[in-house]
Amino acid sequence: MKYCIVIVDAPGAPQILGYVEGETIKENQSMTLTCVSRGGNPLAELIWYKNDVRIDSSYATVGKESRNDVTFIANTKDNLSRFRCEATNLMSPRPKIADVVLTVMCTLCCIIIVKIVYSLV
Repeated sequence: MKYCIVIVDAPGAPQILGYVEGETIKENQSMTLTCVSRGGNPLAELIWYKNDVRIDSSYATVGKESRNDVTFIANTKDNLSRFRCEATNLMSPRPKIADVVLTVMCTLCCIIIVKIVYSLV
């Protein structure tokens, strides 16, 4: 009689690459946020949310990690938007979460501020 042992494990906590919270993004700047989760058996399913709305559930697994990229052109509506990545598998009753809040700088606003400063001098 042969036995097969399958070891299952929850995925690692996700990490968001491509943006450090607090840095300023320029309006119309192309952004790619990458969510990475390492480990777990099976590997994690990764889902992106923007302000609690699901925006991307496509992900790829390579080796011992899962990755999901979300690419967009930043605009002023993205200022203070929360991007959240959730990592789950059949061993995680609750998703593991990573999130960032974006700071997007209005290009036109900067020009107006510079003109006001110069006119005050």
